[in-house]
Amino acid sequence: MRLLLLASTLALASAATAQSDSANAATARRFAEAFVRGDYDGMHQELGGPLALVFRPSVLKDSFGQMRNSLGTPHLDSLVKRSPTSYRLFFSYAYDPTESDPFNVVLSKKARIVGLGNSRSRMRFATDTVARPVPSDAELRSTLDAYLNDKHRRAAFDGCVMLLDSGRVRYSTCLGQADRRTGETLTDTTLFELASCSKPFTASAILRLMEQGRLRLDDRVQQHLPELPYRDVTLRQLLAHTGGLPDYMELLEKHWPKDRIATNADVLAALVKHSPKPVFKPGKREEYSNTGYVLLACVIERITGHSYAQAMDELLFRPAGLERTRVYNTRRSGELIPAYAYGTLRDSTGAFHLPDSLPEEDYVRWLDGITGDGTVNSNLRDLALWDAALRRGTVLSLAAQDSMHTLQRTKNGEPTSTGLSWFIEGGDTHERVASHSGGWPGYATFVLRFLDRPLTVVVLSNTAYMRVDRIAKKVAELGLGR
Repeated sequence: MRLLLLASTLALASAATAQSDSANAATARRFAEAFVRGDYDGMHQELGGPLALVFRPSVLKDSFGQMRNSLGTPHLDSLVKRSPTSYRLFFSYAYDPTESDPFNVVLSKKARIVGLGNSRSRMRFATDTVARPVPSDAELRSTLDAYLNDKHRRAAFDGCVMLLDSGRVRYSTCLGQADRRTGETLTDTTLFELASCSKPFTASAILRLMEQGRLRLDDRVQQHLPELPYRDVTLRQLLAHTGGLPDYMELLEKHWPKDRIATNADVLAALVKHSPKPVFKPGKREEYSNTGYVLLACVIERITGHSYAQAMDELLFRPAGLERTRVYNTRRSGELIPAYAYGTLRDSTGAFHLPDSLPEEDYVRWLDGITGDGTVNSNLRDLALWDAALRRGTVLSLAAQDSMHTLQRTKNGEPTSTGLSWFIEGGDTHERVASHSGGWPGYATFVLRFLDRPLTVVVLSNTAYMRVDRIAKKVAELGLGR
């Protein structure tokens, strides 16, 4: 599903002071100060172009208001000029004032904001040139317990964390409640919605079918979904987010009856019926796409003749020995399963609510039947087994995994930030790592895998807007003895 906010740890340099006398800086500052006040009309006044039409005050309240509720009242730490038309705003929040989050704004010639975006965390770990002592398990537990318990006390983290090293669980903990209605606590067997961390599973299933000779990565998607109106898009491009297909959520928001739960078949039918224009020509550039992964799930269903849930169980979950991992459409199935982490959202009073009880989050119901870009549910114990199966090459060959971890390129030869589903960073003087984040109302997830050493970090939270990427990075650094 859609990625939620991704924060980046960045040192604030006093030398990078914004030019407060410029019109663009003044606009950016007014926008930031309106956010601090919770003034969504004031935020909207600083927007221009299509952004002003899309981000109405009510929409700003839904998105930025939820961030305020989850992280606490924001404080503007700094405003930094990146270019004449681009500024980076740094905010800290009441529930975790020790860290600062960057937020980017792009401005027009008329000093109106025409672009908004969060900076993705950079997972960069310098390669050691000298050997360092690795902390003992007891030292690691003491340090991580202190770090995570402090965040939990300040309502800055609820969830489960695991560090795997050489196939062994070096550290794991769960803090908070699986179900706030009953008081059930989180454990390593509690199932979480993985949100977009489902995408590497979808990609793995596609590569498994490739290894079985049932498809090729450079097949056009139309070979498997002949009714699709976008003829030149390939499976590889869907995997690498370079397909350029329109966003299915925007399409269904406009055309889908909200009293019904949509499925993958409905997404495909809507693309066929309305044929919205592509965002760009296939392969021209990279842009994160949920639509691509829904269509990959459709391809999996067509080739196997089974539902996405059944196919994933047969292709991946059972061969890897995963005991509880499953595709779970909470609302569509109506099934209640034990030891489940119910995602919650915090309101301005600090109280927690299920997303279903909030009118502004109603899409969690009518989008609940859609799979491929989300809806894989798992827990720490199974994710440890999955990581072990990958590193042994027992479910997917090491050669296929290498292709997943190789940066793809656009048609003009520019490297992307992803392999086949994973975000890839490092090389040369930095450790090579693959990572993916996920977010959906009530959930925030992050998986970080080192590619040249057997180290993996998993962070699962059932409270939205938790800074799970930063937690994963911190856990990895401590696990490396840094």
